[in-house]
Amino acid sequence: MSPGCDRCYARHQALRLQHFGVAKYSDGFDVRLHYEALAEPLKWNKKRAQRVLVCSMGDLFHEAVPDDFIRRVFDVMHLVSHHAYFVLTKRVERMAALGASLDWGGNVWAGATVEDSAALPRLDLLRAVPASRRFVVFEPLIERIGASWFSLDGIHWVICGGETGRDCRPCDGPVQIRYACLHAKVPFWFTSWGGYQIKRGPALVGQQVHELPAEFVAKVEGT
Repeated sequence: MSPGCDRCYARHQALRLQHFGVAKYSDGFDVRLHYEALAEPLKWNKKRAQRVLVCSMGDLFHEAVPDDFIRRVFDVMHLVSHHAYFVLTKRVERMAALGASLDWGGNVWAGATVEDSAALPRLDLLRAVPASRRFVVFEPLIERIGASWFSLDGIHWVICGGETGRDCRPCDGPVQIRYACLHAKVPFWFTSWGGYQIKRGPALVGQQVHELPAEFVAKVEGT
């Protein structure tokens, strides 16, 4: 749906799994609804909280996903509320439109992918989602985005990184996004330069930058 999809890792992985006969991917990268998987979080360890990227191989707000299925996913996240769930989409318009009808508990994060300057309007749509916690993923970052070009009001975490895989495009501008996060006092996590990591190294401005929101830092430190 946008230039960030051009070299989608999930599409490549889905077609690979289809080739090897994995049942869940018998339709390749076409949208499939796995109703049988909805109850899986109910079976997880009840004593160990996890951070879960929801629908990591697709987009929960894809136009082919029925509203009822989306609501059922949110029902499960509400039932198993000791985990933190990250719902990431490029289709923020639909997330915002359905937002009021969904159960956004404090454990469900609303997120948007922003890969270039043309995608910056997704930030305003994300702020319209009635979630208590929001995050932005500037990945794959395929165009420079200036620190003054956007606001991080209402955003609680930023993740940034380059494109991976064959024929990856250069990652441009993560330092600018880092500066914007410092100014707004928003935690910033830099994944890597992507396919250009070999040339530039894994660090940003000479150091690893792996900042977590305060609630996750407290859990890691045991406080």
